[in-house]
Amino acid sequence: MSSPFQSKSTFEFTLMNPTKLAKPLYTPPFATASHMFWQLRFDPKFVDDGDEYCSVFLGAIPSIQEAENTISAWAKRSKLSAKLFLKNASNGAEIDKYAMTMSNYSAKEHTWGRRKFCRKSALPQDKVILGVEFDKAEIGYIRHTTPLPGEIYPKDLAEAWQGQLNQPEVVDVEFNVDGQIIYASSGILSKRSEYFQRMFGGQWSESTSTKNERPLAEPPTSISSLSIAQDTVMHDANPEPEPGNMNQMPASEHNYRYRIAVTDFHPATFLEMLRFLYTNKVTFNKTPDSPHTSSMELFRIADKYLIEELRHRAKSRIFDDLSIQNAAETLFGTEWKYPELKDHIVKYVVRNIVDVRESDGFKNVMANASTYSNFSETMLEIFSMVEPAERIANVSV
Repeated sequence: MSSPFQSKSTFEFTLMNPTKLAKPLYTPPFATASHMFWQLRFDPKFVDDGDEYCSVFLGAIPSIQEAENTISAWAKRSKLSAKLFLKNASNGAEIDKYAMTMSNYSAKEHTWGRRKFCRKSALPQDKVILGVEFDKAEIGYIRHTTPLPGEIYPKDLAEAWQGQLNQPEVVDVEFNVDGQIIYASSGILSKRSEYFQRMFGGQWSESTSTKNERPLAEPPTSISSLSIAQDTVMHDANPEPEPGNMNQMPASEHNYRYRIAVTDFHPATFLEMLRFLYTNKVTFNKTPDSPHTSSMELFRIADKYLIEELRHRAKSRIFDDLSIQNAAETLFGTEWKYPELKDHIVKYVVRNIVDVRESDGFKNVMANASTYSNFSETMLEIFSMVEPAERIANVSV
């Protein structure tokens, strides 16, 4: 039987005003096979030694099997190689390219590319073509004709959808998030998140019913396979929780189809996550008076609820905000739990070790080392990369 793969497959996207972009841009997902999806990311600004570069990455969107990090699932991608490229949209001239193999993709590391892809000054002012060429694929050449960035739907439509969020009269789900009640639609959440699709589809939950009571399948783990679902679902068939149930919900005057207790996130974090599911828009805050909508908190909640695009946006923002002053506290505070965050930040610390160790953030970590989990293991990893010096040069730039 002949192979279903073609000799080459190219996907191109037109980026408008690339030099004026202020935030990373993600392309729509695309596929090289029926169950093999990808997404390109264009970061408009990466500064190194005072020079500005743009970055290009190819991210694998994990299937259910790949999210479980099975070797056989990721082995299918390892048969491919690809070339990332930028071209002048006006004359088709190639600005730069970067060849890469797929052998290193995994559930922990499924975004690869080059941070210093090309100098920002080399980009045309009006538009540029971002693309990837695979050596073989089931799906042939595709060119994305709609310029990016561009609103997928009108602004007033996004506002209309946002207006439906947290309206108790028009929804069927009641969340009790650490004591605060938040309302949403199971239909919208199911379309936007596999986690909620499984939850509301009855594939897993800790449910009670007047007809039967039985545990269902295990909930899906997060993308990082580190955080486990803690939500408890109660169906309105039995609105009164049993005595002694620690996750019982307060009484409500409405008969909602689902009533769910969430204990591991702040209401502000949960509400911002729901706003993204409704509108595809998110606001990251990093000020002391708004810690619950920081990029790290939104990364954590996106990781748990299997919201890949929000997770990618939050990760990019975490890396964008990384600095000499906050690198140590960022690394030892929470990010060490997530390998793809930890590896990037450890490499950043190693490359800038002389300056980082003199920062107030590093001194604060050292003064309170006993309060940071995994402190010893992470420090040993940093030391092993600092000496010998040759081991520092393991990042493609």
